[in-house]
Amino acid sequence: MNETKTYRLGIFHDTYTVRSDEPEARVRQASHLVDSLMQEIADAAPHTDTTKIAVLAALRIASTLLNEEKASQDQQEKLQALVETVGQALEGSSSVFI
Repeated sequence: MNETKTYRLGIFHDTYTVRSDEPEARVRQASHLVDSLMQEIADAAPHTDTTKIAVLAALRIASTLLNEEKASQDQQEKLQALVETVGQALEGSSSVFI
């Protein structure tokens, strides 16, 4: 397990102190993603409350995560079906390979 470190991050015109055992590059990448999404939403709706902007950014990130999880699950199912097909083909083979 990685050592827990403290980071100061700038997100949407504010500074946050965050403790994480994730690598620094990952923490900074995540904070940049959140900051960018919040700025994009604020640019599209300039009079929106900061809390609502944060929730909308969180919803977009959650939606992306769910889509990625679904795609991963679909790939796993395809891989499992392929493994089963190959297994059945090998079981039905009458040739012996040496």
